[in-house]
Amino acid sequence: MIVERLHDMTLAIEASVDDPSRYGWSVRRHGRIVRRAPWSAPDRALALKQGRVALQEADALWQDSHQRRTDRVPDTTAEQRHGPAQAASTEAVVLPKPRGSGRPRSKG
Repeated sequence: MIVERLHDMTLAIEASVDDPSRYGWSVRRHGRIVRRAPWSAPDRALALKQGRVALQEADALWQDSHQRRTDRVPDTTAEQRHGPAQAASTEAVVLPKPRGSGRPRSKG
């Protein structure tokens, strides 16, 4: 078994269970499978090549979806969004606590 790491992702190349002459790959993050080969490769080198591409893609997708965005528009205040007249009405409103749990009490 060949194992490679990239950040917190791991690529494993293993022989196929059905046919030991063929190889497959899986990409894991913290032990959970993120991607897996849809079919087995005829040799270890091809499986490793395909697995490395999948590892790079999975890592890029994860990094892209979890990075902090610097290009976002900064959050605005209620006054900036609605104008000074409506800003007071859009602030947090305290609601009364609900009475009871909503189900009838058992008589006992």
